Amino acid sequence: MDNDSSDKQVIRRLSFMAVVPGNTNATIYLAILREVDGERFFPIWLNRPDFTPLFENVGLTRQNVLPMSMANMFKGLCHSFAIRIKEIRICAVRAGITYCHLICEQGNNLKTITFCNAAQALSLYVKMSCSITISETLLEKQQMNYQGERDFSMPLNALCDELLERALNEAIKKESYEEASRLRDELNKRK
Repeated sequence: MDNDSSDKQVIRRLSFMAVVPGNTNATIYLAILREVDGERFFPIWLNRPDFTPLFENVGLTRQNVLPMSMANMFKGLCHSFAIRIKEIRICAVRAGITYCHLICEQGNNLKTITFCNAAQALSLYVKMSCSITISETLLEKQQMNYQGERDFSMPLNALCDELLERALNEAIKKESYEEASRLRDELNKRK
């Protein structure tokens, strides 16, 4: 697991930039976060249960959304018990899933809810106006790199299985066996 377990890391703030389709049939989306005081981008893959409430919270769509999303319920719960989410700290990426810690404050006490799904936490970020952060080390390792106008690359462990399988099939079609081997190895590590 690519994670950040050191307390002495330089922490970078991120901001929500966009949500874009991750595949042609729109079953997965990619949330793109941008470094606040820099030029780097960080990807978070969203499945349908994750992106629907996020779309509701940022006003992108209201189709097929339940009357009260999990983010709304959590916001109400936090309000009722005087809990404030101070920070969502991205802490790990594994098999296409990004994890985070929710750093909460209640009175003078700080509490951390560890290893939450960051795709779901994005709705909290939008709904509750908290900061989202990542260590310099993890951002450097997991950032998206733009290759051209619409092309970008990212580490294999940041890709979901569906995209890895599609890339594997393309590599085999192109007879790029070294690339196919790397993709197959990444898929096998996840089983």
